[in-house]
Amino acid sequence: MDRMSPVSSNLNSWLTRCLVCGVVALAVLGVPQEAVAQGTGHIDGVVLGAGGTERSREHAEASARLVTAMDPEFVSLLTLTVIPGTPIARLEATGRFELASVEAMLGELRTVVALAEPTAAIFRTNHASNYLPLSGRLPRDRDRLVGLLDSALAGEIRLREEWMRGL
Repeated sequence: MDRMSPVSSNLNSWLTRCLVCGVVALAVLGVPQEAVAQGTGHIDGVVLGAGGTERSREHAEASARLVTAMDPEFVSLLTLTVIPGTPIARLEATGRFELASVEAMLGELRTVVALAEPTAAIFRTNHASNYLPLSGRLPRDRDRLVGLLDSALAGEIRLREEWMRGL
């Protein structure tokens, strides 16, 4: 049984709405299909780590389902950085949010790449916030991207260091 407290439930809801740039909420309302039909076909705001340690896997799987449902032409993922003075920093300071580890966020990225089924999307993680810049097309380059992520998770590929993340 999921024993999520009202605070955790509210936090998860807030994170879903705010840190995924509203696209999950729009998906629930059926808006993404309309947006894609109008030619906006981009997801450029899925935020790795938005589920914290408590909801990491759930967030990754939901993000993959969103990419599949929207079937965008372009997908770009970012990595959450907690910035002092922000609402998420206050939640973290009071113990109501715990930022996922770098390895967990790479695991989220791997889950999204492995499970998302867009028709033919340009895929990028080249934003300065990301620990591992990737570039390819989904689903065409899925195996290569998953292989790179597996190598990174095994410590075989050097990740961007915190000071290099430009945040």
